[in-house]
Amino acid sequence: MTMVNKNYSLIPAVAAFLAIGVVHCENVHITCGSAIKLRHVQSKKYFLKSNANQQYGAGSGGSGQQVVTLSTARGDPDAFWQIRESHVDTITNTTCRNGTPIQCGSTIRLTHVGSNKNLHSHDQYLAPLSQAHGNNEVSGFGDEGVGDESDDWIVDCVNVVKKEKEKEKGKAKSSDPSRGSDVNQSSSVIDTRNNDDGNDDAHEKYWNKKTLIRLRHSITHRCLSASSKFKYTDANCPRCPILGDVEVSARSRVDDSCVWRVAEDGAFFGVTV
Repeated sequence: MTMVNKNYSLIPAVAAFLAIGVVHCENVHITCGSAIKLRHVQSKKYFLKSNANQQYGAGSGGSGQQVVTLSTARGDPDAFWQIRESHVDTITNTTCRNGTPIQCGSTIRLTHVGSNKNLHSHDQYLAPLSQAHGNNEVSGFGDEGVGDESDDWIVDCVNVVKKEKEKEKGKAKSSDPSRGSDVNQSSSVIDTRNNDDGNDDAHEKYWNKKTLIRLRHSITHRCLSASSKFKYTDANCPRCPILGDVEVSARSRVDDSCVWRVAEDGAFFGVTV
Protein backbone atom coordinates (compact mmCIF):
# COMPACT_ATOMS: atom_id res chain seq x y z
CA MET A 1 0.00 0.00 0.00
CA THR A 2 1.14 3.51 -0.79
CA MET A 3 2.33 5.67 2.09
CA VAL A 4 2.54 9.45 1.93
CA ASN A 5 5.59 11.07 3.47
CA LYS A 6 3.78 14.07 4.85
CA ASN A 7 3.65 15.06 8.52
CA TYR A 8 0.37 15.86 10.19
CA SER A 9 -0.52 17.42 13.48
CA LEU A 10 -3.84 18.39 14.99
CA ILE A 11 -4.91 21.86 13.85
CA PRO A 12 -3.95 24.22 16.71
CA ALA A 13 -7.36 25.90 16.76
CA VAL A 14 -9.10 22.54 17.23
CA ALA A 15 -6.64 21.51 19.94
CA ALA A 16 -7.25 24.78 21.79
CA PHE A 17 -11.03 24.35 21.64
CA LEU A 18 -10.86 20.81 22.95
CA ALA A 19 -8.42 21.79 25.70
CA ILE A 20 -10.93 24.21 27.25
CA GLY A 21 -14.05 22.21 26.47
CA VAL A 22 -16.33 21.34 23.60
CA VAL A 23 -18.02 23.85 21.32
CA HIS A 24 -21.60 23.02 20.40
CA CYS A 25 -22.58 22.88 16.75
CA GLU A 26 -24.26 26.10 15.63
CA ASN A 27 -23.83 25.94 11.86
CA VAL A 28 -25.83 23.54 9.75
CA HIS A 29 -23.13 21.94 7.62
CA ILE A 30 -20.39 19.57 8.80
CA THR A 31 -17.07 20.95 7.55
CA CYS A 32 -13.46 20.03 6.91
CA GLY A 33 -11.14 20.46 9.89
CA SER A 34 -13.92 20.03 12.44
CA ALA A 35 -13.46 17.61 15.35
CA ILE A 36 -16.64 15.59 15.77
CA LYS A 37 -18.13 12.77 17.80
CA LEU A 38 -20.10 10.09 15.96
CA ARG A 39 -23.08 8.58 17.76
CA HIS A 40 -24.32 5.15 16.76
CA VAL A 41 -28.01 5.67 15.95
CA GLN A 42 -29.31 2.13 16.47
CA SER A 43 -27.82 1.76 19.96
CA LYS A 44 -28.52 5.47 20.74
CA LYS A 45 -26.10 5.84 23.67
CA TYR A 46 -22.80 4.69 22.14
CA PHE A 47 -20.05 6.84 20.60
CA LEU A 48 -17.18 5.89 18.27
CA LYS A 49 -13.86 5.97 20.16
CA SER A 50 -10.27 4.74 20.15
CA ASN A 51 -7.39 4.65 22.61
CA ALA A 52 -3.67 4.90 21.96
CA ASN A 53 -2.87 2.26 24.61
CA GLN A 54 -5.02 -0.56 23.21
CA GLN A 55 -4.13 -2.74 20.21
CA TYR A 56 -5.66 -5.81 18.61
CA GLY A 57 -3.61 -8.90 19.47
CA ALA A 58 -1.41 -9.81 16.52
CA GLY A 59 -0.80 -13.25 18.02
CA SER A 60 -4.52 -14.02 18.10
CA GLY A 61 -5.30 -13.16 14.51
CA GLY A 62 -5.56 -9.37 14.87
CA SER A 63 -3.61 -6.69 13.03
CA GLY A 64 -1.76 -5.31 16.06
CA GLN A 65 -3.22 -1.91 15.21
CA GLN A 66 -5.10 0.42 17.54
CA VAL A 67 -8.50 -0.75 18.81
CA VAL A 68 -11.68 1.11 17.79
CA THR A 69 -14.85 0.55 19.83
CA LEU A 70 -18.12 2.15 20.93
CA SER A 71 -18.34 3.61 24.42
CA THR A 72 -21.26 4.97 26.44
CA ALA A 73 -19.10 7.72 27.95
CA ARG A 74 -20.25 10.80 26.06
CA GLY A 75 -17.63 12.96 27.77
CA ASP A 76 -14.81 10.60 26.77
CA PRO A 77 -11.99 12.67 25.17
CA ASP A 78 -11.08 9.61 23.10
CA ALA A 79 -14.32 10.00 21.11
CA PHE A 80 -13.18 12.99 18.98
CA TRP A 81 -12.33 12.53 15.28
CA GLN A 82 -11.10 15.24 12.92
CA ILE A 83 -12.41 15.41 9.35
CA ARG A 84 -9.65 15.59 6.73
CA GLU A 85 -9.18 15.15 3.00
CA SER A 86 -8.88 11.58 1.78
CA HIS A 87 -5.55 9.80 1.46
CA VAL A 88 -6.02 9.76 -2.32
CA ASP A 89 -6.39 13.56 -2.25
CA THR A 90 -3.07 13.93 -0.42
CA ILE A 91 -1.34 12.10 -3.27
CA THR A 92 -2.63 14.73 -5.71
CA ASN A 93 -1.96 17.54 -3.19
CA THR A 94 -5.67 18.30 -2.95
CA THR A 95 -6.48 19.77 0.46
CA CYS A 96 -9.77 20.03 2.30
CA ARG A 97 -9.74 23.66 3.48
CA ASN A 98 -11.02 24.27 7.00
CA GLY A 99 -14.68 25.25 6.88
CA THR A 100 -15.39 23.59 3.53
CA PRO A 101 -18.80 21.86 3.77
CA ILE A 102 -18.74 18.10 3.13
CA GLN A 103 -20.96 16.98 0.26
CA CYS A 104 -22.86 13.72 0.47
CA GLY A 105 -20.84 11.12 -1.44
CA SER A 106 -17.49 12.73 -0.57
CA THR A 107 -14.49 10.62 0.40
CA ILE A 108 -12.84 11.66 3.67
CA ARG A 109 -10.50 10.53 6.42
CA LEU A 110 -11.32 10.62 10.12
CA THR A 111 -8.23 11.11 12.28
CA HIS A 112 -8.46 10.27 15.96
CA VAL A 113 -7.68 13.44 17.89
CA GLY A 114 -6.04 11.72 20.86
CA SER A 115 -3.62 9.53 18.92
CA ASN A 116 -3.45 10.93 15.34
CA LYS A 117 -4.39 7.47 14.00
CA ASN A 118 -6.78 7.25 11.06
CA LEU A 119 -10.02 5.27 11.06
CA HIS A 120 -9.00 2.25 8.98
CA SER A 121 -10.21 -1.13 7.75
CA HIS A 122 -8.86 -3.99 5.65
CA ASP A 123 -9.79 -7.37 4.23
CA GLN A 124 -6.78 -9.13 5.75
CA TYR A 125 -8.14 -9.24 9.31
CA LEU A 126 -11.54 -10.23 10.65
CA ALA A 127 -13.27 -8.46 13.54
CA PRO A 128 -12.48 -10.22 16.85
CA LEU A 129 -16.06 -10.79 18.08
CA SER A 130 -18.15 -10.93 14.87
CA GLN A 131 -15.71 -12.79 12.66
CA ALA A 132 -18.17 -15.69 12.31
CA HIS A 133 -20.37 -13.21 10.43
CA GLY A 134 -17.51 -12.33 8.09
CA ASN A 135 -17.08 -8.78 9.42
CA ASN A 136 -13.74 -7.04 8.93
CA GLU A 137 -11.62 -5.46 11.66
CA VAL A 138 -11.78 -1.66 12.05
CA SER A 139 -8.69 -0.06 13.57
CA GLY A 140 -6.69 3.11 14.09
CA PHE A 141 -3.74 3.21 11.69
CA GLY A 142 -0.90 5.44 10.59
CA ASP A 143 1.83 7.62 12.05
CA GLU A 144 0.93 11.21 12.95
CA GLY A 145 -2.02 11.14 10.56
CA VAL A 146 -0.06 9.57 7.70
CA GLY A 147 -1.58 6.27 6.60
CA ASP A 148 -2.70 4.71 3.34
CA GLU A 149 -5.68 4.37 1.00
CA SER A 150 -7.47 2.04 3.44
CA ASP A 151 -8.09 5.11 5.64
CA ASP A 152 -10.63 6.51 3.17
CA TRP A 153 -14.39 6.43 3.79
CA ILE A 154 -17.30 7.58 1.63
CA VAL A 155 -20.03 9.63 3.34
CA ASP A 156 -23.40 8.21 2.28
CA CYS A 157 -26.27 10.40 3.46
CA VAL A 158 -29.05 7.99 4.43
CA ASN A 159 -31.99 10.28 3.61
CA VAL A 160 -30.61 10.92 0.12
CA VAL A 161 -30.05 7.20 -0.53
CA LYS A 162 -33.55 6.44 0.76
CA LYS A 163 -35.15 9.00 -1.55
CA GLU A 164 -33.29 7.58 -4.54
CA LYS A 165 -34.53 4.08 -3.68
CA GLU A 166 -38.07 5.35 -3.24
CA LYS A 167 -37.92 6.98 -6.65
CA GLU A 168 -36.83 3.67 -8.17
CA LYS A 169 -39.63 1.84 -6.33
CA GLY A 170 -42.08 4.47 -7.55
CA LYS A 171 -41.00 3.85 -11.13
CA ALA A 172 -41.41 0.11 -10.63
CA LYS A 173 -44.88 0.64 -9.17
CA SER A 174 -46.00 2.86 -12.04
CA SER A 175 -44.80 0.31 -14.59
CA ASP A 176 -46.46 -2.61 -12.78
CA PRO A 177 -50.08 -1.92 -11.78
CA SER A 178 -50.33 -5.32 -10.09
CA ARG A 179 -48.03 -4.16 -7.28
CA GLY A 180 -49.69 -3.37 -3.95
CA SER A 181 -49.68 -0.07 -2.12
CA ASP A 182 -46.85 -1.25 0.16
CA VAL A 183 -44.21 -0.92 -2.54
CA ASN A 184 -42.75 2.24 -0.97
CA GLN A 185 -42.53 0.90 2.58
CA SER A 186 -39.00 0.74 3.99
CA SER A 187 -37.80 -2.21 6.07
CA SER A 188 -35.61 0.12 8.13
CA VAL A 189 -36.59 0.67 11.76
CA ILE A 190 -34.83 4.06 11.76
CA ASP A 191 -36.99 7.06 10.85
CA THR A 192 -35.17 9.20 8.29
CA ARG A 193 -37.98 11.65 7.64
CA ASN A 194 -36.87 14.41 9.97
CA ASN A 195 -33.09 14.32 9.83
CA ASP A 196 -32.67 17.37 7.64
CA ASP A 197 -33.48 21.09 7.95
CA GLY A 198 -35.69 21.20 4.89
CA ASN A 199 -36.32 19.12 1.82
CA ASP A 200 -34.71 21.09 -0.97
CA ASP A 201 -32.26 19.17 -3.11
CA ALA A 202 -29.51 21.79 -2.74
CA HIS A 203 -29.56 21.47 1.06
CA GLU A 204 -29.48 17.68 0.96
CA LYS A 205 -26.32 17.70 -1.12
CA TYR A 206 -24.38 18.34 2.09
CA TRP A 207 -23.71 16.45 5.31
CA ASN A 208 -25.29 18.48 8.11
CA LYS A 209 -25.70 18.10 11.85
CA LYS A 210 -29.07 16.36 11.54
CA THR A 211 -28.12 14.04 8.69
CA LEU A 212 -28.04 10.30 9.25
CA ILE A 213 -25.03 8.86 7.45
CA ARG A 214 -23.29 5.63 6.63
CA LEU A 215 -19.51 5.48 6.25
CA ARG A 216 -18.62 3.15 3.38
CA HIS A 217 -15.03 1.96 3.07
CA SER A 218 -13.60 3.15 -0.24
CA ILE A 219 -11.77 -0.12 -1.01
CA THR A 220 -13.78 -2.95 0.57
CA HIS A 221 -17.12 -1.09 0.14
CA ARG A 222 -18.20 -2.38 3.56
CA CYS A 223 -20.03 -0.09 5.97
CA LEU A 224 -18.82 1.00 9.40
CA SER A 225 -21.03 -0.99 11.74
CA ALA A 226 -21.66 -1.92 15.36
CA SER A 227 -24.10 -4.07 17.33
CA SER A 228 -24.64 -4.36 21.06
CA LYS A 229 -24.70 -8.15 20.50
CA PHE A 230 -20.92 -7.95 20.20
CA LYS A 231 -19.79 -6.45 23.49
CA TYR A 232 -16.44 -6.94 25.23
CA THR A 233 -16.99 -8.95 28.42
CA ASP A 234 -14.96 -10.94 30.95
CA ALA A 235 -15.79 -14.04 28.94
CA ASN A 236 -14.31 -12.86 25.61
CA CYS A 237 -11.79 -10.30 26.87
CA PRO A 238 -10.70 -11.18 30.45
CA ARG A 239 -9.38 -8.22 32.47
CA CYS A 240 -9.12 -6.07 29.35
CA PRO A 241 -9.50 -2.26 29.64
CA ILE A 242 -12.40 -2.06 27.18
CA LEU A 243 -14.92 -4.14 29.14
CA GLY A 244 -18.43 -2.92 28.37
CA ASP A 245 -17.41 -1.36 25.05
CA VAL A 246 -19.03 -2.59 21.83
CA GLU A 247 -17.03 -3.92 18.88
CA VAL A 248 -16.85 -1.76 15.74
CA SER A 249 -16.48 -3.63 12.45
CA ALA A 250 -16.94 -3.27 8.70
CA ARG A 251 -19.73 -5.42 7.29
CA SER A 252 -20.92 -6.20 3.79
CA ARG A 253 -24.64 -6.15 4.58
CA VAL A 254 -26.01 -2.62 4.79
CA ASP A 255 -28.64 -2.19 7.50
CA ASP A 256 -29.47 -0.03 10.53
CA SER A 257 -26.30 -1.12 12.33
CA CYS A 258 -24.39 1.06 9.84
CA VAL A 259 -26.18 4.36 10.60
CA TRP A 260 -24.44 7.23 12.45
CA ARG A 261 -25.11 10.82 13.42
CA VAL A 262 -22.86 13.67 14.57
CA ALA A 263 -23.23 14.48 18.28
CA GLU A 264 -23.87 18.10 19.28
CA ASP A 265 -20.56 18.55 21.09
CA GLY A 266 -17.35 19.05 19.17
CA ALA A 267 -15.12 21.75 17.64
CA PHE A 268 -16.83 22.88 14.45
CA PHE A 269 -15.38 25.20 11.82
CA GLY A 270 -17.96 27.60 10.37
CA VAL A 271 -18.65 27.35 6.66
CA THR A 272 -16.21 29.23 4.45
CA VAL A 273 -16.58 29.84 0.72
